[in-house]
Amino acid sequence: MFDERTAPLAPDADDRHAYAASAAIDLRAESARTARMGDDAPAELWRAVFALPRWVFIARTLEDGTRQPLAVIDDEHRPMMLAFTSAARAHAAAERRGALEEGTEVVGVPPIAVVEGYEQYLRSGVQGIVFDEGSTGFPLLLKQLPSLHRAVGGAA
Repeated sequence: MFDERTAPLAPDADDRHAYAASAAIDLRAESARTARMGDDAPAELWRAVFALPRWVFIARTLEDGTRQPLAVIDDEHRPMMLAFTSAARAHAAAERRGALEEGTEVVGVPPIAVVEGYEQYLRSGVQGIVFDEGSTGFPLLLKQLPSLHRAVGGAA
């Protein structure tokens, strides 16, 4: 399901910028969670998320060679992909879940590739993305992805 823009990431793939971006997104996620109506905090959160050079996923490679993202069922019983703001967070989550096994890896995907492929994920039954599960854990429904991307000025 991921395309050729997907790249495997080692646990130490992050640089200082990635750690700083994840920390800044944590603060924005908390601000968005407590924001009042009309506050710009949610938009600032999503601007920062779309500005990341990659979203990091735990993926399983299928027999045909395609990579499929790990999905979990959320509290509302919806299948949700797990995405992370850093390779370190994805590797830690994979270890917590016992998901690093033969045929499973942590991969980086440009946000635009996920936006462009959102219908494919919907057709597969995935309804959304949970970012940084295990730390800040903020969700996004896939059907909202293209309009949110346009609204916050995501790069095309």
